[in-house]
Amino acid sequence: AAELEDRYGPLPTPVTELLSIAGLRCVLHRAGVAEAVAVGQAVRFSPVELSESRQMRLARLYPGAKISAATRTIVVPRPKGEDLVAWATSLVTDVVL
Repeated sequence: AAELEDRYGPLPTPVTELLSIAGLRCVLHRAGVAEAVAVGQAVRFSPVELSESRQMRLARLYPGAKISAATRTIVVPRPKGEDLVAWATSLVTDVVL
């Protein structure tokens, strides 16, 4: 992003959004999460395996999150009025990595 901005000046909104999505994909890949899907008013992440301490952290930081050990998924309610990509990046960084 810095190199693009240095070369071409201020980046248009679609480019910054594309870069943030690419950043989320990198974080998901590093965490071993293959899928992050918006499902109704929630986001489903899979596959995810969390230790007990990470499960407690998820419950504390993201109230209403549901963990399914059988399907190795977590479903977390979507925030209202917050950038979804930044939120998902934070969640994976805070809980999974």
